[in-house]
Amino acid sequence: MDHFIIGKELSAHSDVSYETKLKRCKRKCLFEPISENEIDKAHAELLSGLSQEFARASARLSKGVIENGRVRLTQICGKYFRIMGFSLDGSSYLHPEEALYLAECNKIQVLVSGLPLSIQELYDQLLNNETYPYYLAYSRLSRLNFSLRKRANFDLQSHYHCVTDKLFKIPKSI
Repeated sequence: MDHFIIGKELSAHSDVSYETKLKRCKRKCLFEPISENEIDKAHAELLSGLSQEFARASARLSKGVIENGRVRLTQICGKYFRIMGFSLDGSSYLHPEEALYLAECNKIQVLVSGLPLSIQELYDQLLNNETYPYYLAYSRLSRLNFSLRKRANFDLQSHYHCVTDKLFKIPKSI
């Protein structure tokens, strides 16, 4: 393709299926010499496979919409919600880091007005200068198979002082 597709053209191409051709090597011996023609043919097949657009069945993708800086899931597919996201008022939500990570793994599709957002548009809408380092840490640890849960927001400093005051309370008689 020599141009980018956007909007309705993009959604029309989402249901495209590609054939995968698995061919066995016709050589009987591992050390048989390979002709230049066979090498060129194998190289051309490899490049044609790489040049095809990646398509995933849209029925297997979770779908969501952006609300208040989070992604509200409208359709859940897969088991990832067991360790990601949270429920609020009967709806399932993902934190921005989780939604972007799943979009990069091609597990979720975030829609705006019925059209899917690209990864770059998700970066622009979900992250800012403060949250980008959190996303980098989240994606790195997730790729290393850590199971991460975001804690509820509470004042850590007041909790720390409350605990330390109880632990290190020195009697006045000393």
